Amino acid sequence: MTFAYKHVFGRLKDIDQGSYTNFVVVNMGDILHHPKGNLKFILNRIDLKLPDDFDFSFIKRDADKKRIDSYFK
Repeated sequence: MTFAYKHVFGRLKDIDQGSYTNFVVVNMGDILHHPKGNLKFILNRIDLKLPDDFDFSFIKRDADKKRIDSYFK
């Protein structure tokens, strides 16, 4: 996971210099706690629609909440 963060956020200088102008960063905790709104937002940004019958039950809120809570101990 650390490598992914270094890869993504290590390019902030490029973003600041205008190399990347069309992107969205959404915190995983936000997706888990407000999945419908955040997934709709992300998909709208790439011109896709969230199906009306989309099943959100696959999102494992409890497991991630424990992980997130552990960061604040």
